Amino acid sequence: MSLPLKQYWSLLARYLAAQRMQVFLLAALILANVGLQLLGPLMLHRFVDATGAGTALPTLTAIALQFIGVALARQVVVLLETYIAAEIGGTTTNALRADLTRHCLHLDMPFHLAHTPGQLVERIDGDVGTLAGFFSRLTLQVLASVLLLAGSLVVLAGIDWRLAGCWGSSAAPGAARPPPGC
Repeated sequence: MSLPLKQYWSLLARYLAAQRMQVFLLAALILANVGLQLLGPLMLHRFVDATGAGTALPTLTAIALQFIGVALARQVVVLLETYIAAEIGGTTTNALRADLTRHCLHLDMPFHLAHTPGQLVERIDGDVGTLAGFFSRLTLQVLASVLLLAGSLVVLAGIDWRLAGCWGSSAAPGAARPPPGC
């Protein structure tokens, strides 16, 4: 079975084109969220290293306060990201519902006699609502997860290049042990 991905993409692009600025804002918020998720563990790493090195208490307090600030900023970004995604989803699905309703109203009488009003409402409202949940949740979560994975590999490479190269090798199916040097 061949999936017409090009058709799906053009349909999605058609309905998102009217909200271009909100989509760009959502993309920026997703990137900020991923960046803040990567920054938190780096700050903990810095705190643990500073503690082990016997750094003064005011410096440790400053690092801890920065970590708390990053955690709070991430919560604000997640809240804004959820709001913007819901706003885009609602506006997009309402436009899709309007187009589907307009299409149904222009169909001939035999179609309307074959389908009850409840069936039409369920198909127009229910199916579009399901699509909205699919696109707004799954698509964004997959995108954010891929970005987080790539960012994690970059951070690991920045700490020690061998970590980034060995990161997934021990979890490979059938791998008895990690490659030498990992």
